[in-house]
Amino acid sequence: MEVRRGLLAVTACAALAACAAGLSGCGKARTQQEPAGPYPKAAGDVTPVIAKVGDIEITQGYFDKRYEELPQGMKERLSGENWENRFLDFLVDETVVYKAALDAKVNRDPDIRHQLDVSTRTILGQGYYAQEFQRKVQPSGDEIKDYYANHRDEFRQLGRALGSHIQCKDRAKIDEAYTALQRGEHFDAVARRYTEDSSKDNGGLLGWFNRDGYVMGIGFNKQFTNAAFALEPGTYTRPIQIGEDWHIISIANKTEDEVEPLDKVRDKVMATLRPTLARQRYLQQVEELHRTYAVRRFGKYNDADARTADQLYRIAAESHNPYAKLGYYHTLVKQYPKDPLAPNALFMMGFLYSEEIVDEPAARNAFETLIKDYPKSEFVEQSQWMLQNLGRREPTLLGNSPPSDPGALKQRINAARDKQ
Repeated sequence: MEVRRGLLAVTACAALAACAAGLSGCGKARTQQEPAGPYPKAAGDVTPVIAKVGDIEITQGYFDKRYEELPQGMKERLSGENWENRFLDFLVDETVVYKAALDAKVNRDPDIRHQLDVSTRTILGQGYYAQEFQRKVQPSGDEIKDYYANHRDEFRQLGRALGSHIQCKDRAKIDEAYTALQRGEHFDAVARRYTEDSSKDNGGLLGWFNRDGYVMGIGFNKQFTNAAFALEPGTYTRPIQIGEDWHIISIANKTEDEVEPLDKVRDKVMATLRPTLARQRYLQQVEELHRTYAVRRFGKYNDADARTADQLYRIAAESHNPYAKLGYYHTLVKQYPKDPLAPNALFMMGFLYSEEIVDEPAARNAFETLIKDYPKSEFVEQSQWMLQNLGRREPTLLGNSPPSDPGALKQRINAARDKQ
């Protein structure tokens, strides 16, 4: 009984959402026709009926799908002896409550209808996004090549070195060890005799490490790894003071940094690009849908129509809220696409999305729209640089405070570009 109550508490919204079948349209009055039930057979569901509540059938297929959708914690509570019957008990309980809700006309309550409306819009919107963008968008060959060319560090395999060392706190002792090496004694034997750290018993062996990476017993120490990677395999350094200790470093083998070829990482590039491209194309289609469905605003929400492009631009520049800024810039571009300030607004939108909001698809959409629709803008070159460096988060672009106008932003981008 405890598990059944827990499941009902967690998934009570399922019964509510099921009532959506009782609505003929979002926010519209419903006729007296009642919904057929929360569990209509899915198309192609030929699995057997395993329970009925009145005229509502629960199939094995529905049972399996609902179980798959359960949170892991609930699956664990259902595990063990007789779990299938306990889960079916829950589905039956849910269905009888649903039937009772219909008899009580709960689906006609204004607050419930509002919740159903919100749920329906959300679920359909998510389904539309998944169907039309997540599943359909495939990066083009040029997009894959461009991403690879501009993000080569993501596919860099760092070089490794197999190193050993002799570590002493005293300069005189490390000099003795170095003299022994110069006489031709084996590094392993000298390390066992002189080194003072835990690697002594292994002849000073430190294992493999990357440039700038962690070294056993040393930690992260750029001076140490730089000295190691400057060596040729089979050689060793002169005594080097690192911190308070003295070291002689040797490497037996090393590999250099290597960027994996595109053919090897193509699938990884595509997996990285798909979510970004899906959202970017979604944002583009939303703009088209605004025109398709003739969106209009009324009353106080139509005040923006009375503002000039100059006024919107000035208000955006003076606002300290990045989301408010984006709203004003977006309105300017939408209402005054031929105004000279439109490309400036797009440039600032791309920057806000990239550096303050950290929404890469939206930033990419703004910069690409500027380049495509306003090819003569003075900010095209900087927009191209931003596109090539999206996601790298260059701190100097924000500085102590974000730039308030495109001229200042252009200067910061040029300075960051010149440093590369």
